[in-house]
Amino acid sequence: MLSPEVEEIGYPDGSETILLGKTGNEFIDTEKGNSFMLVPLVEYYAYGGYLSGWSDPDFVEDLPKHMISVDVYNKGVYRAFRVRGESMNDGSLESIIEGDIITGRIIEKVLWESRFHLHSYKYFIIVHKDGILVKNIKDHRVDDGRLVVSSLNPDKSLYPDQEIYLSDVYEMMNVVDLYRKTKFL
Repeated sequence: MLSPEVEEIGYPDGSETILLGKTGNEFIDTEKGNSFMLVPLVEYYAYGGYLSGWSDPDFVEDLPKHMISVDVYNKGVYRAFRVRGESMNDGSLESIIEGDIITGRIIEKVLWESRFHLHSYKYFIIVHKDGILVKNIKDHRVDDGRLVVSSLNPDKSLYPDQEIYLSDVYEMMNVVDLYRKTKFL
């Protein structure tokens, strides 16, 4: 029996049963009792397009999908991004490296006027007028809408702390999942 949180839909070819959540998230249930949530994936080639089409439902719908394992039918709006660059790589287990896929949950703009939960989330995806950033937020200055963001990479000449204004930000997301493809010999 389906949860009242979702309704059953499906792919046109009938290959999978897709469940659609009230907030538009798509899920595939497994036999083991958990689910996969399908999340729009912004690949490297789509970064520029995402900056101009982030609010266009048709653009977002046409993006490829990335699956993350979930225990509940998550609410909220999620996006996944393939990481570019080495700004969040310090060689530790905490690193986010080029090629990783990170999934973020969008923080609604109305919540930007309150202090972000910096103690609950370590990393953030910031869709900024100048690009898509993955950063640690060191400080959220609510009074003037400023963020101080930092990179993990210890080379501060290449990756210095930055101040950005929320007025120049299109979307903010908490990073909620990281996928890294491992290479075995």
